[in-house]
Amino acid sequence: MERYVLQDLLKWKNSPYRKPLILKGVRQVGKTWVLKEFGRRYYENTAYFNFDENEEYKQGHRPNPAKPDARRRAKDPARKDPDHL
Repeated sequence: MERYVLQDLLKWKNSPYRKPLILKGVRQVGKTWVLKEFGRRYYENTAYFNFDENEEYKQGHRPNPAKPDARRRAKDPARKDPDHL
């Protein structure tokens, strides 16, 4: 099955100005398939991580309540520490 998005991904891959890839879309439209297929066709090695199905992966993406996030720190103009954004 050929999809036009594969050609767009190939243009992205070959661009000297490419930025990190974020593929977004509604459910069940083939995002996972197209990325796996793109990796199979155009890269020697790929890695696949499904953060929805693996509890261990989910653990690494939960916010740490002891560490303030950047949004909160940026909103506090009185904060004078060197880590202030």
